[in-house]
Amino acid sequence: MTRAHPVALARELVRIDSRNPALAPDSPGEQAAARSLAATLESWGLSVEVHDAAPGRPNVVARAGRGRGRSLMLNGHLDVVGIEGMTHAAFGGEERDGRLYGRGAADMKGGLAAMSAAAARAAARGIAGEVIVAAVADEEHMSMGTRELLRRGVRADAAIVAEPTGLAIMPAHKGFAWIEIEVRGRAAHGSRYDVGIDAILESTPLLDELSRLEREVLPMRSHPLLGRPSLHVSTIEGGSVM
Repeated sequence: MTRAHPVALARELVRIDSRNPALAPDSPGEQAAARSLAATLESWGLSVEVHDAAPGRPNVVARAGRGRGRSLMLNGHLDVVGIEGMTHAAFGGEERDGRLYGRGAADMKGGLAAMSAAAARAAARGIAGEVIVAAVADEEHMSMGTRELLRRGVRADAAIVAEPTGLAIMPAHKGFAWIEIEVRGRAAHGSRYDVGIDAILESTPLLDELSRLEREVLPMRSHPLLGRPSLHVSTIEGGSVM
């Protein structure tokens, strides 16, 4: 088995553009990163399978150990967000002063590399239980990869998600809900505004109420580990020029 080297793997993964197509429409998705990770894990002696969470958007599931005891899943994601506003090479994978630079170095190809190397080294030492490396697609948008993982029945007795936390143990994580609200209007020429209904203006009371909920109601609710919930209006689309 080739020695499991996490820094080399992290550098290799960072140099692969795996932007999420739902967030960056011109991006290739996770396929190349999945192929690279799968090949490395196989060379390290793990049993590897690759399956699509969506067409051309694969998960990688690798198993190490003898499978005679309890199981631990090490979970991470292959996709990254966009590169707008970056001041260094997005996929350069450059190392300077002990740091690795590039999109995904922290979130979370560094974590993927660390957990992959940990699984390989555990297997090399003859661990009795099973370590499952689950590298999923689409975490940054709709979590299609994790849903497909669960649909296929991939399970473990415990799990660690190798997201960047400053090495602090985070025992809980907030959930989320995406809500789409449609406000209907009636198109009209600008000179005949009186026969139209401006759906964007009609949404103003809704936005005001959401703002009040965020400012006044949600701060009154708190979880002992996660703090207060939050609300975010991410995009508004609509209208035409007439």
